[in-house]
Amino acid sequence: MNSRVILMLFAALVATPVKRVPRLLPGADFGDATVAVDPQVAGISWLGVFPSRVTTVRVSAEKTGKDEYRVHTNPSGAVFLVADIPRVTIGPVVTLPVGVPLDHEHRQIDLRLGNRMYAIRLAGDDPAYCDSVITLESNGRSQTLLEPAMRNENDSCDEPEFRVEWSGDVDHDGQLDLLVKFSYQHSVYPYQLLLSSAAKGNDLVAEAARHEDLE
Repeated sequence: MNSRVILMLFAALVATPVKRVPRLLPGADFGDATVAVDPQVAGISWLGVFPSRVTTVRVSAEKTGKDEYRVHTNPSGAVFLVADIPRVTIGPVVTLPVGVPLDHEHRQIDLRLGNRMYAIRLAGDDPAYCDSVITLESNGRSQTLLEPAMRNENDSCDEPEFRVEWSGDVDHDGQLDLLVKFSYQHSVYPYQLLLSSAAKGNDLVAEAARHEDLE
């Protein structure tokens, strides 16, 4: 292979855009926790979402056992980390309630962001929560965030857990964003970052990134 061909191949590789994958790392997966996590987490340009700001963080992964790591962040104290998510940039952030459950005793979460009111509602009569439906409502608009039809065909219903891990405005558009953990199975915890800036049509939010933990 002559030098001209080599140069052409190199130029093509350089010109090929790198596909960026939106990433999410919830607070349960860094700090004191020991988790099975891709060690390449340390090579990503992360942003940390803190109670009042979004800023860059340095991330390192310390191996503590076979396929187990402890993830450290500097600065520490972020609620969650994100990478390569459009509209989530360095700057101020508005944080509303953090770590709020939805269950038969707490069927509705009311939130105010600026002059706008939001309600997250849990509906269903099954004591085991297997028929649960979760909706987000605001200004006469309603969006279903979770319902049994969304469950994978092979997924069972086993000790569901529904929790709003974080709420506020992280994409700087004045509308509600959510970090939720909605699962029909106690052994699967899909964290979803739902952003207003990702929503289409009449929806209020849409998934911008996901991180799934297996117990």
